[in-house]
Amino acid sequence: MTIVIFRTYREAQDQLRSDLYRELHCGRLRQGWGLVAYPSMRLLDDHRHRIPQGAWEDNYRRLCHDWEDPDPSPHRYTILTRMLELERDDIIIAPNMPDDMHFTLAHVTEGYRFEVFIQHDGNEHEDFGHIIKVKPGETHSYDESDHTRSIADGIRPYRDAVNIVRHPNRQAQIHRALRSLQ
Repeated sequence: MTIVIFRTYREAQDQLRSDLYRELHCGRLRQGWGLVAYPSMRLLDDHRHRIPQGAWEDNYRRLCHDWEDPDPSPHRYTILTRMLELERDDIIIAPNMPDDMHFTLAHVTEGYRFEVFIQHDGNEHEDFGHIIKVKPGETHSYDESDHTRSIADGIRPYRDAVNIVRHPNRQAQIHRALRSLQ
């Protein structure tokens, strides 16, 4: 079972973060860098084949020219395509969700998809089209116990938006702490 650290947009305004948390509890864990008005921002085509990095970056440059950072780093595509590796029952830890003092656990139920994000007010949000389907789990305070502090220590080095924990010692540390929470 893979452990994934899935960071949502931490700078989000309170209502946006609340909407993303609501989405998580509806089984949709969302990631940014995916303008929903433009299907060419997705990672898979209609036949579920991976869109090549160069084509995705070209689409990003063409469609995001009004954003603060219209030039995507090659690393952005690499970060997002980690979502394609996720499989049923993988464990997700969503740091700073619903706020900076908590993290939320979830299990993957389905792999990657790309779809519109409807906010609390019924309007479409322009971003956060990348989705992993999940079964939401518990939310914990970082400092509620030695186990949650161990999880916080284990995830701290992973700063990208989507991180797969590959280091065996970190995996073991996080697995032990997660088992202790159950």
